[in-house]
Amino acid sequence: MKRLGIPVIIISAGIGNIIEEFLKFENDYFDNIHIVSNYINFENGYIKNLKGDTIHALNKNIVKLDNISKKLLANRKNILLLGDGTADLKMISERDKENAITVGFLEEKIEENLESFNELFDVVITNNGTFDDVNKILKIY
Repeated sequence: MKRLGIPVIIISAGIGNIIEEFLKFENDYFDNIHIVSNYINFENGYIKNLKGDTIHALNKNIVKLDNISKKLLANRKNILLLGDGTADLKMISERDKENAITVGFLEEKIEENLESFNELFDVVITNNGTFDDVNKILKIY
């Protein structure tokens, strides 16, 4: 996606500092990637507080994208949404769904949740599967 100039917006209820450092460690943190997450402020080596509003699994759909994210997404209409819960599908609006491909990663209670994931996501990956299915879809387009 870096090579093609495709923006990547990571919206996570996790800790943005950790996500950012992991991507840097893996040499996969590029200028087309922007992380919208919970960032920790440190003071003298100690945690002081969280920056901004707390993002959690149930409010990702109302997260206000900052100006950097908005600029990256300007004039773009196609979406590839990767999520590990059905609530992640709410990150895209109804009007955007026709231009979206959704991929669900199902890792827990697979038998119990597989049917609903298959109904809601375009592609479902289980058991720590690879991105092979996602890559096949992207090659089609």
